[in-house]
Amino acid sequence: MLRHVALAVTGLSFTLACGGQTLPAAGGDGGGGGGSSSGESDPTWDGGLLPPSGPGYVRCGSATCGPGDQCCLAADGDPATNGCDSLSLPTCNGTQDVRDCDEQADCNPDEDCCYAVFTSPPATIGSRCGPRGSCDLAIACASSADCAHTDAGACVAQRCRGDILQTCGELPTEVCPP
Repeated sequence: MLRHVALAVTGLSFTLACGGQTLPAAGGDGGGGGGSSSGESDPTWDGGLLPPSGPGYVRCGSATCGPGDQCCLAADGDPATNGCDSLSLPTCNGTQDVRDCDEQADCNPDEDCCYAVFTSPPATIGSRCGPRGSCDLAIACASSADCAHTDAGACVAQRCRGDILQTCGELPTEVCPP
């Protein structure tokens, strides 16, 4: 089981138990790059779960958006993410589609981090915290512990439009093209 660990070391890498693949920490600083906008997902991902981004931080491709920021999504192209921008702005790098959470720790205890299709085609999967049990598409997770209150299945990671999303159970390929 993965544990939440707050890290503030630049260039830190993680070795995952499944496959032994070494991955850089999300955003390059382990939780709070807060504005890097490269938007590219990690090309070395081996199919295992990524380290948790941490409460208040949202993985956004290869960047990690910090507290007060959101992950901006593009309506087309690959990857779907196009960087972080402030929650206080009316648009997110010019778009309305965002990911405000990527794991249960980003939401209040009585809420789920819900993934939903915000635009289509191609499917653009955004996220927001919502009342527990109200998610239409999927619940975001950092580990299978985030899925314990659901019957959706264990936490799995899969590539969706170039980004890696972790959900309780797999997303259907029609909304999650690799």
